[in-house]
Amino acid sequence: MIRRLPLLPIMLRHFATYGYKRTAMSTVMMYVKMLLIPLMISVLLVVFGKVALKSTAIDSLITVMAVFTPLLFTALISIHDTRQNLRSRLDQDESQTTKLEYLLEMYEQLADNTSFVLAVSILELIVLFAVICFSLSSEASMVKRLVDIIIIYLLQLILYHIVYVVERLSSLIKVSSR
Repeated sequence: MIRRLPLLPIMLRHFATYGYKRTAMSTVMMYVKMLLIPLMISVLLVVFGKVALKSTAIDSLITVMAVFTPLLFTALISIHDTRQNLRSRLDQDESQTTKLEYLLEMYEQLADNTSFVLAVSILELIVLFAVICFSLSSEASMVKRLVDIIIIYLLQLILYHIVYVVERLSSLIKVSSR
């Protein structure tokens, strides 16, 4: 059943872009750093820091995510167009094969990273809409705390991985401008 979820292949391709020559220990540490530490921070903030998301914060998050998610779709389409242009340039000019193949690989990795952020953003929107639909923002219970942990965790994942997308994009701009 889990193999049929589209999130798993997106997540696996995304994490594969962070290094092909990793040892087993460095791969485990990467997952800890990128997935478990944000989860621990979310739990600490909600359980011990007494952070509770109010309905106005949830409304604001829905607004931001409703604008941010389509922008990620647009970015993904733009990345695809750039990859197509690079492929046609590669077919026409064989003198720059190494550089263009490198750029194609980097754009494919950028597309995988952007797809992951987009998928997490959609999950975040689903959770936020569920909070509003089921009036979970007004409850003071364990369910509310769990939902707050999930919202904060997904938001951290988005912010954490968007930094990698921006870094990879800036390195691509530097390489392609030469």
